[in-house]
Amino acid sequence: MNQLATHNPKQIDLIRRTVAEDCNSAEFDQFMHICRNVRLDPLRRQIYCFVFNKDKADKRQMTIVTAIGGYRAIADRTGTYRPGPTKIVYRDDLKNPATNPLGIEYAHSTVYKYAHGEWHPVEETAYWDEYAPIKEQWENGQRTGKFALDAK
Repeated sequence: MNQLATHNPKQIDLIRRTVAEDCNSAEFDQFMHICRNVRLDPLRRQIYCFVFNKDKADKRQMTIVTAIGGYRAIADRTGTYRPGPTKIVYRDDLKNPATNPLGIEYAHSTVYKYAHGEWHPVEETAYWDEYAPIKEQWENGQRTGKFALDAK
């Protein structure tokens, strides 16, 4: 059963005020339509809605993003997916309170896909330097440092 079909008016209002707070009425209706059709629940943080340039009508753009939990839910529905091990590698020499407080070098994850009568591993490595939200700090045309976006 589609879980979104069971959302009561109070839950719909909560979605409107939180996950989709920047949406106008038409965007919100579209977001909820997409949530229902892909069977993802915004209250479970499976899907998000972002509105860019919300104060500029000519550039306004709504973007819907599926979270990793949403992708897992979709994959799980296929019956051909199972999670595997995840490993995070830390290094003391990479610790930096402004850009990498834990000293993460990379995370490696494995999932398994069932095909042709057997399970096949699908592996991926995500390096901190490639995915961390680091912003450079500039003053008077000179770079003065770097910091993680949620550090400031």
